[in-house]
Amino acid sequence: MDARILIVDSSDACRKLEAYLLGSVGLKTRSAYDARSAWRAIEARAPALVILDLVLPDTDGLVFARNVTERGIRAIAVTGCVMLGDRGRALGAGCAAYVPKPIDTRTFANVVLRELG
Repeated sequence: MDARILIVDSSDACRKLEAYLLGSVGLKTRSAYDARSAWRAIEARAPALVILDLVLPDTDGLVFARNVTERGIRAIAVTGCVMLGDRGRALGAGCAAYVPKPIDTRTFANVVLRELG
């Protein structure tokens, strides 16, 4: 299934793990290290879904999430920001789902599939 998923995370290990888990259920992904490269990827080919960390090296992840969702692109926050209120801030920024790191490798793909509809 070509779902056009863009993974945005500054951690190479996290991008690879998420891509692997999604690939195991037949989903194809692209990835970006930061918001700047993510915007280039979005402009080149709009994704159906953006999976993003809330801590990005070049912008506030919540601002990035708002900008993505304002363009009509669904977003899922996958982040180490797990303090009280972080889930609410992510959802308030337009994210359809919030997945804390370390991610549960048994349920991650199901969360993504659910958001893809």
